[in-house]
Amino acid sequence: MKPPRDRAYERLIALAKEARQSDLRLNPTSELDWKFAVAVSKLNRHPMSWLLRWAGMTERKPWWDRPLLVGAALMFTTITFALMWFAEVGSGSRLGWIAFGVGYIGMLLLLYFASRHIEEWQLKHTIEKCRSNSGFAGQQS
Repeated sequence: MKPPRDRAYERLIALAKEARQSDLRLNPTSELDWKFAVAVSKLNRHPMSWLLRWAGMTERKPWWDRPLLVGAALMFTTITFALMWFAEVGSGSRLGWIAFGVGYIGMLLLLYFASRHIEEWQLKHTIEKCRSNSGFAGQQS
C-alpha cells in the first residue's frame, strides 16, 4: 500500500524548483541570492527553509564539517565507555550509576548545543559572505 500523497505540497515544491531554475536561466548571477535566502531562512528557523530544502536548495557545508562529525562521534563513544567503566568501578553502587546518568546527559546536552552553535556560526558566515559578494555589505537585515 502506498502512502498518501499531498499533491498540493508536491506542486508547491515543483513550483519552487521551477522558480529557481527560471531565475537562474534569466540571471545566472542570482545563485548568490538563492544561497542567501536558504541561509537566512534556516538561521531564523522559518518554515520556508523546509520548502527550499525539499526543492533541492541546500547550503554548502565546509570541508571540515565531516571530520568534525567523526570527532564528535568518537568523543561520544569514548566518554560513554569511560562513564560506563566509572559506574562499574564504583561496584555498581547507586552513586556510580547516578554519576553515569548525569555525565551521560551532560555530554549529550554539550554535543547538542555545540552542534547548534557551530551550525549557527556557519549560517551567519554564509550570510556575510553572500552580502559581501553581492555588494550589500552595508545593509542590515
